[in-house]
Amino acid sequence: MVSRETKQQVESWLSDLEVLVKEKKVCAIEKWTPNKHRSGLLAGKWKFWIASHCRGLSGEDSTDDKCLGVMRKVMEKDNHIHRHCFLGNIDMYRKWKSYFPNCKFGISHFLLMEEKYPDIRSTVCNMNINDIIIETSAPYLSNKGGRTACPSMTYDIAQQFANLFNVSLMEVASVTTSNALKLYNIKH
Repeated sequence: MVSRETKQQVESWLSDLEVLVKEKKVCAIEKWTPNKHRSGLLAGKWKFWIASHCRGLSGEDSTDDKCLGVMRKVMEKDNHIHRHCFLGNIDMYRKWKSYFPNCKFGISHFLLMEEKYPDIRSTVCNMNINDIIIETSAPYLSNKGGRTACPSMTYDIAQQFANLFNVSLMEVASVTTSNALKLYNIKH
């Protein structure tokens, strides 16, 4: 695990990533999180899904913008992208959707932690429910009470979505499950 990467280190990784993908010598990359570690999957010009976890630097040199810039250079617009543990604002959501219309956004139990993540609720309320996947990032994240994330937390997240969107829990479960099935091309 790497901690506290510098802006230059992030730039170097993204530059390396761009070269490797163009050369088709890599399809798996770890998370792009300057303050933690790197994990995820990148597809390049190939036609399969991508899980992207971009979090860290903010502002003019945001990790999100840099990640999007690299992906725009090396990937087709119709690639399917899963923005894992999305914590961006509504402008970032719209930016990703404009470049990658098949992008889906994973919303984790951060939605339940309003004190720590006060902006996620307003972002989610302005997103299209057809762009959302419910996830927990189990067992890596814990909630405010210190409980380790587990798959059963999806119920609490779905209930919060139902409240926010003023729809039934079954509708949230149906729509977000359908979103995941479409994203990963899973037949059921």
